[in-house]
Amino acid sequence: MSYSKTTYNDLKLSLAYRYGETAVPSSGDSNRNFWLNKAVQYMADKLGLKKSTSITVSSGEGTLPDDFKIPLLVIDSNDVVYKHINPQDNIIYDSNDVVYWITGNHKDGYTLNTNSDDTFTVWYQFFPDDMSSASDICIIPDGEAVVAYAYGMLRKSETDPLGDATSALSEAESRLAKMLYNEKARGQSLRMKLLENVVNNEDDF
Repeated sequence: MSYSKTTYNDLKLSLAYRYGETAVPSSGDSNRNFWLNKAVQYMADKLGLKKSTSITVSSGEGTLPDDFKIPLLVIDSNDVVYKHINPQDNIIYDSNDVVYWITGNHKDGYTLNTNSDDTFTVWYQFFPDDMSSASDICIIPDGEAVVAYAYGMLRKSETDPLGDATSALSEAESRLAKMLYNEKARGQSLRMKLLENVVNNEDDF
């Protein structure tokens, strides 16, 4: 049997098993679903999951995706790496500088600002979409880490009647540490590659 990635239904079933059930409840599981999605968000943040998108900047501005969290790398169509600046720091730059800055807020959205119009590749950390369909794929490699975290938080909300909230959360953190180790063991992580690209192009700044 070939490997299959963990689905939302797999997570819900595993969580049901931890409650001693033999199947996913047919109703009344909104609290469980909430914590499964919160667990994915927590794990994604700890793992520093990232993605890329193409942003067209016109008149110095380009709209960033709704799931944008933190910028990691901005590259123009000529593979030039742009340096991130904070305009609030009153940094002086001229039109020849290859720099970018972010404006906006979480509520209204964020904008990529540059001093040259182009189509940019933007790498960024993101807010994961909530899972809703049974067939939705969990973006966290170890689904049981998600289940353990969700179970621990659920037990805490139930005043931990079985006294196993702490052990479940400890399991989640242990699995999280293993995922971080695996990322490192695969070679240079994308995060390190991004940093390496910045260093290699520092003469462009």
